[in-house]
Amino acid sequence: MKVLVIANERSGGISLTRMISKMLNSTWIDDIIVHLQHAKYSTYPNWILEWYEENSINFNDHLKYFSKVTDAYERICVNYTKLLDYIYNKIPLVKITTDNTFLELHEIIDYCQKNNIKIIYLYRKDEFSRALSKCVADNTGNYGIKDQKIDITIDVSQFIYETILNKKLHKNIMKILQTIDKNNYKIITYEELYDNKQIDQIYDFLNTEKNNEEVNKILYKTNYNSDYITIINRTELEEQYKNISDEFGYVE
Repeated sequence: MKVLVIANERSGGISLTRMISKMLNSTWIDDIIVHLQHAKYSTYPNWILEWYEENSINFNDHLKYFSKVTDAYERICVNYTKLLDYIYNKIPLVKITTDNTFLELHEIIDYCQKNNIKIIYLYRKDEFSRALSKCVADNTGNYGIKDQKIDITIDVSQFIYETILNKKLHKNIMKILQTIDKNNYKIITYEELYDNKQIDQIYDFLNTEKNNEEVNKILYKTNYNSDYITIINRTELEEQYKNISDEFGYVE
């Protein structure tokens, strides 16, 4: 069994992937495909770096290109078929996030369809809270605030950018998934991720033996704890979100 997890940022993707790794009794690679700006937070195995060397791609250049929003044609070309072949020959589980181009997503999802790789797409219905969580994390550098009080004013333009971008990314993913066999993918929301019924459905989808005790040990919410965060300009952001949603629609 081979699996690709596609997750919105700040939607519980790490928890879900860790959970699936327990279900598959496997290791996994986080965000190595297209979301390389997190490379500064992660240590990739040598065998990944060797692939870049063998294919004459400078890993640092690749990281540089993916650390900012760029036009697709400016990106260093990576043959995702070759890269995915290489990774899936070593491990059964890969997680990526959705902040990449439509063509990249299409290529990766097509690869999974052709190679019978199960896809799980995770997103968060409460887009307002997701965008707040992303902005807080980016501004504080803390992606798991649990034990400190923080008062923060979020830049309105950053919030608007995060919200509109994610709405478009979500629509792209849904549009691509509708082109493949429904038996090959499952869509999960953050809001239902921690429900035992949903966990059982994931087991059924992957057709793996249940091990709820191990899975429950690693299930924890990855968004910030609202008890510790005060958004000083929350009212202003709520009004901006309403205007954005009226124009771009709500995430459903």
